[in-house]
Amino acid sequence: MAMDFYGSLGEINPDGKAAVFGSPFMIEEVWLDKIPYPGQKITAVSSWARSLENPENEEFKQVLSKPGKANVFSVIAWEAGILLSSVISGPVESVIDSWSSCEFNSPRGHVRMNPDTHYLESPVYQCEVTESENGFCKLEVISEISSANEEREQLLKEIKTYGDQTTNSWHNAYPCLES
Repeated sequence: MAMDFYGSLGEINPDGKAAVFGSPFMIEEVWLDKIPYPGQKITAVSSWARSLENPENEEFKQVLSKPGKANVFSVIAWEAGILLSSVISGPVESVIDSWSSCEFNSPRGHVRMNPDTHYLESPVYQCEVTESENGFCKLEVISEISSANEEREQLLKEIKTYGDQTTNSWHNAYPCLES
């Protein structure tokens, strides 16, 4: 699907004047490596990119050095291992407290468990899809978004409001899957 989107972008936006914003999974780097650059910038937000410069990301990429293995999905699995390791390393009686107060550095940056929601919170980054040296898509991190607290609070309100409704459903936002 991502290949279809990027391939048809020139037809949809031939002069490149319309701003194009993608979902985080529209910029999954393993897929971007395979997609010819459409000739125009795509902006998106992501919680991880290969180019993030921190020791945890360097270790992560080194351990998962086989092409296509280091991606946003494997980062989530990596963090699950870190989280579980820290939670189960203490006495059984402290699991709930350890879970609620867990903080660690990951390939995404500093991650913390929100003690009220039990959702992990991590940095988010403004990114752009640009052209690589070989004419394919490449993800560039522009900056860390440091002012997302209002948006997080709004999301939490909506989860509380709509989370228990039977009309709640999953909407596939993974156009990086094969067409």
